[in-house]
Amino acid sequence: MPHSTRHSPSCRRRRPRPTHAPPRCAPAPVTVQLRQLLRRNWLKLSRDPLLLKLHLLAALVFAVVVTVVFWRMGDDMSFGGVHTRVGLLFFLVIYCSFVAMSALPLFIHERRLFERERASGLYSVWAYVLVALTCDLFALRLLPSLLIALIVYWPTGLNPDFEKYSIFCTLFTALGVALPAMAVMIGASCPSSSVANFWGALSMLYVLAFSGVFSASLPKFLAWQQYITPVHFAFEGMLGNEMLGQTFHTTQSVGGKTSVTISLSGTKVLSELGLSVSNATTIDIVVLIALSLVYGVVTSTVVLWRHRE
Repeated sequence: MPHSTRHSPSCRRRRPRPTHAPPRCAPAPVTVQLRQLLRRNWLKLSRDPLLLKLHLLAALVFAVVVTVVFWRMGDDMSFGGVHTRVGLLFFLVIYCSFVAMSALPLFIHERRLFERERASGLYSVWAYVLVALTCDLFALRLLPSLLIALIVYWPTGLNPDFEKYSIFCTLFTALGVALPAMAVMIGASCPSSSVANFWGALSMLYVLAFSGVFSASLPKFLAWQQYITPVHFAFEGMLGNEMLGQTFHTTQSVGGKTSVTISLSGTKVLSELGLSVSNATTIDIVVLIALSLVYGVVTSTVVLWRHRE
């Protein structure tokens, strides 16, 4: 019987798979990368506007609640009015801190898509991070923060000077951008959403602890840490913007007969709280903007390092 030259399937040699990487596209000009990424992010936001609507709705509800709770508290020029002002501003800072945590998974959710497109050379890491941060911070963070500032300021009776109102809006919106930028940096450094949520929650507790509310009671070896947190500069700037130039009064009886009026200046209040008594709101605004830029650069560096070739 003639020997068959056909081999069984198990004896057939398999062709070796190519080991070389798929060809990379020639990089497009930076302007084209930015334009196309902006267009894609805008389309994604317009087709699925649920997150934007939730942020705006939450900001609106929060602003209404704060307005009702602190209605015309600025008319109270007693010592109790000092505590109410501190409570209002710290409450606003807490809201910004908690809402900022929604920015933690910004780069985690799109990690696989980014890796695939990055491997094909469609765009650079810096262009991707810049567009992602710009769309998220300005659409989902700046607009809700500005909405809260516009609604809350006048009904609560804060300082009626228009210049101080402008400074308050600038400080609050700058904080509303800086904290999410920090959250994005933390999320980009974490391997999963659960890890990012853990470190994000701890980080927000940390910045609130060193916000400036407890400055007078902080040990000296810990006091320096408040100068590396964005919340401190926002809280100190907003409180100084409100207190400086105002005087608070209270009346106390001596021996049950004589009433004595005690006055306390806004400068003295800031000094007792351990905060700066100089009108340095411009520095606070510049520091908040600088911290946002630093967080953005660190985020780009982390994303580039995690996806290095």
